[in-house]
Amino acid sequence: MTYTILPGDKAPEFKDLKATDGSLYGLEDFEDKPLKVIFFTCNHCPYVKAKIEAIKELDEKFKNDISIVGINSNDSVKYSDDDFDSMKAVAKEKGLEIDYLVDETQEIAKKYGAEVPFLRPKYLAADNTPMAPVLLHAIEKLNSLGFFFEIFV
Repeated sequence: MTYTILPGDKAPEFKDLKATDGSLYGLEDFEDKPLKVIFFTCNHCPYVKAKIEAIKELDEKFKNDISIVGINSNDSVKYSDDDFDSMKAVAKEKGLEIDYLVDETQEIAKKYGAEVPFLRPKYLAADNTPMAPVLLHAIEKLNSLGFFFEIFV
């Protein structure tokens, strides 16, 4: 995998990504919490399906400190389960309270260096305040759930 950004780099900006709640979001919309976890995901992947409850658990445990943002950059023509209507249905069915965004052009995935196929989803955190203890605890929790986590500031 070729990384377009490295640990310590600022998280690449994005804006106007449609979310399953009907809103449009950009990176700046997640500045209300000291940390952000941005991950690239989809509906059809068995690995992701197996981790939905873990994502919900992480969100519940850290909801006051971390914005958790899932971005689906999959080609919905190749993977019809990953179209926007299916994203909304999965979010509702699974009770996902995270922000679940669609990157229809795959532009944001390219900025972050997300590539398919994933052996494991790549999780990125952007830290805009000194929250090291919370971040380290979140990373430990992610690692215990089988996630790979990289830190971006």
